[in-house]
Amino acid sequence: MPQPHYHVVNQFMFCLQGRYKYTSTGVVLTAGSYCCKPNGYVHGPAVAREETIVVEIYDGPHYPEMLSWYTDESGAR
Repeated sequence: MPQPHYHVVNQFMFCLQGRYKYTSTGVVLTAGSYCCKPNGYVHGPAVAREETIVVEIYDGPHYPEMLSWYTDESGAR
């Protein structure tokens, strides 16, 4: 995730493997970690420097518009 952004719905994340780091805050998700971001919460950028599996669940369409780093709209909403 290359830049800060937000979602118009709630986001729930569960890290199954690896390390997923939010570079702006230093928060790191590791295997077994859970994170919830309420709608409108600005977060990112983030980076995974090793093989990482993160399950993300949204309670509705998650972006108000397609973000610049997506090249295919089917994965952006």
